[in-house]
Amino acid sequence: MNEPISSSNYEQFSPEEIAGFDADDAHAGAAIGKMLTIFFLYTVVAMAGSSVATWYWIVNSTVR
Repeated sequence: MNEPISSSNYEQFSPEEIAGFDADDAHAGAAIGKMLTIFFLYTVVAMAGSSVATWYWIVNSTVR
């Protein structure tokens, strides 16, 4: 059997590494937020364009 790992005062990461992880996490969160914003705006523009195109095709097909 394996011996249980005792909890000691040993820290797995130094305070500098933890600060670096926090900074990297904040940077990644900001990048993901920007990507989601761009994808949302693209979806709104694409849906507006397809709605206008559909309306245009319906109006012009009933006139003839």
